[in-house]
Amino acid sequence: MNAAYKYISDVVNSDANVTEGMKKIISYCSSYCASSIWGKIMNLDFEGDKYNLMEWMQYNLTNDPLSNEVDALWFGLFNGVLEDDEVCVLYLSGINCVNNGKENMGWDFEHQYLPEHRYADSKVLNDISIMLKNEGGVVSRVGEYIIYLGYTCLVIANILKELDKVALLRQRSVLVGFDSGDYIQLKPIVTI
Repeated sequence: MNAAYKYISDVVNSDANVTEGMKKIISYCSSYCASSIWGKIMNLDFEGDKYNLMEWMQYNLTNDPLSNEVDALWFGLFNGVLEDDEVCVLYLSGINCVNNGKENMGWDFEHQYLPEHRYADSKVLNDISIMLKNEGGVVSRVGEYIIYLGYTCLVIANILKELDKVALLRQRSVLVGFDSGDYIQLKPIVTI
């Protein structure tokens, strides 16, 4: 999946809006393995979900503020259960940068910020999860990596362009990824 990871990074860093970016990501999935599921996913309301997630993020950052010590926002993905269905769950936390004394900087994934309402209610992620689980096989495996990571990176990157950044207090890094593996570092949030 290294080529997929690079492709997702390229699409997210192209500054595409969520719908444009998802067209590219879904086209990539379709070229990898044909399925009618890709068209069904493309018909989901990405922009509506973006506004729902923006309200969730703004609520958390306003009502459960970040401490100045948190270096980065972590938008984590993991498999959870919703009404007896296994779905991809998105949550918000804060992590710190670690310096091991060399030039290499890394991330300490022990959560320094865990807002009370950290779990997002993403209809798009829920619907994609159910569709992919029902499809099964290679389509499910491809989608669970490329679509989950791609959609989440795109929606978070686009939200951060519009979000009221006053609650962020200072410049912070932003990472989106799987608790069990790969993540993508988005452009840092710059406050005024």
